[in-house]
Amino acid sequence: MSFSGDEEASDSLLGRAAHRWFGDSSDGGYDTHSEIAMKGGHEQINAKIGPVWATVHMLKAFIGTAILALPFSFKLAGFLGGFALLVIISAAVAIGMVWVIEAKHIVEKMVRDEDMSVSDNAEMQDPIPEWRRQALAKLRLSGRDLTFGDLASVAMGKLGSFLTDFCLVSLQFGILVVYIIFIGKNFANVLCKFSDSEFCWGTSSLDLNRHVHAGHSAEFYSHAPFRLVAAVATLSCVPLFLLSNLKKLRFASLAAIIATAYAVVYVLVIQAKILVYEEQHQVTPTMNLGGPFSNVLLVLGILVYAMEGVGLAIPIESSLQNRAHYPKIALLTVLITASLYLPIGILGYMAFAGHTSDIVLLNFPPSHWTSVLQVTLCVSLIFTAPLQGLPAFQITERAIFGFSPADQNANGEEKTFVPWQHALYRIFVVSLLGLTAMYLPFFHVVIGLLGSFCCSCLAITFPAFFVFALGKDHSGLKKFLLICMISFGLFICVAGTGAIFFSEVIHSNKVHAHALQPGSPLHKALQSASNKLSMLVSNLQSK
Repeated sequence: MSFSGDEEASDSLLGRAAHRWFGDSSDGGYDTHSEIAMKGGHEQINAKIGPVWATVHMLKAFIGTAILALPFSFKLAGFLGGFALLVIISAAVAIGMVWVIEAKHIVEKMVRDEDMSVSDNAEMQDPIPEWRRQALAKLRLSGRDLTFGDLASVAMGKLGSFLTDFCLVSLQFGILVVYIIFIGKNFANVLCKFSDSEFCWGTSSLDLNRHVHAGHSAEFYSHAPFRLVAAVATLSCVPLFLLSNLKKLRFASLAAIIATAYAVVYVLVIQAKILVYEEQHQVTPTMNLGGPFSNVLLVLGILVYAMEGVGLAIPIESSLQNRAHYPKIALLTVLITASLYLPIGILGYMAFAGHTSDIVLLNFPPSHWTSVLQVTLCVSLIFTAPLQGLPAFQITERAIFGFSPADQNANGEEKTFVPWQHALYRIFVVSLLGLTAMYLPFFHVVIGLLGSFCCSCLAITFPAFFVFALGKDHSGLKKFLLICMISFGLFICVAGTGAIFFSEVIHSNKVHAHALQPGSPLHKALQSASNKLSMLVSNLQSK
């Protein structure tokens, strides 16, 4: 996300994308730390802005494709459970956004302290470790604004930088998988909802179309059209990933913002219309968490993914005319987002009950307006996907090749396409992500894994740990809250990731039925790996 002189934003990825982990190159590139943009955007915030514009930009960074999975979350957790979990995650995310700025202020004070002595640094009562002293010296010499990666480096050293980079790269590559799944499902839905062909519906087209025209098209179409569309979407993205300068894709930002606003209003209106005119869709509120505990963990992951926005905290706070307004802006943004998410989740579940899809648009009755929205969202994602993947590619390319094409652009070496080594690497990664989406076509599973494994650490655990590690003058209550936040984030990360992976991926009948059916390439590869592992274990036992 950028704020130019006229305060026009060039962020993308359906509004969730904003420049969150900033570097210092002239084209909005990133240096060797973790200052990368999560979920898109590629320019720094330069102009000072007021609280209203800051709130607007933060809202655009929060709201994205995950909003369409909220009705499915309420289906899993029930009305009471969904509401309670949304409140808990919103509170945790809001606190994390405030604490990351508190940690930033502590590090800024440490950087300003020229000799970094104990007497001059009121925040630190213990001698400063050498690794932290070196990190602070490097920041002082750079003279640039602090980033999320800088906080990790000062608070946790090289391990912190690695963990932050790993979470961010995993998240961004994972989001590309989410986009391919979203594009595949929605385009396949548009192509097949008006068709009775066997290609779309298999041998039971009559029965399946009866569900579709009733507005329950969630998972009734076959995987053949989905995989075809996903493959085409992956191939369409490849040339865009080979561009050296992604400023040429700025036009997609405006389309993404418009599509997001259209989607939010359209989803609310259609869901309300179905409730008013089709009473058979209404359900009785459930007063429990709606099923196994693994459902609760899955919903936590989805909600963390939908609410995560801590990466935007530092650039927004740095761009404010009055930085003292930031805590109120962060809390107001989270409150507005949660207030918008709640009716979408509840109305969607009430409208479609047990048929609610993990992408609620797939439940909507066939309509040209719905199709236009689906196609618009999909096209926007295709053109904004490179902005999403750029920071992750920059970090991994610097690790593999020693430099990134963004470094050449920063030095004035403007080229249309990336070098051939980088091109081959990007083609390989994008193809691999496309195959992953084709064989794991479950939107809620992927965003649940990303939310549990990556977003919980970035939005909850890391901000709390930064403050805990850097500030030594905490009261007993503050220490207790920090420990609770760290523990809560780690619980979501470990328990949530494990539960979702084993219950939704390994032991899921859907995966066994579609991705792991006997004779499929994935089944053969896993069987071969299992046989080799068994032989290795047998040889070790014989010795």
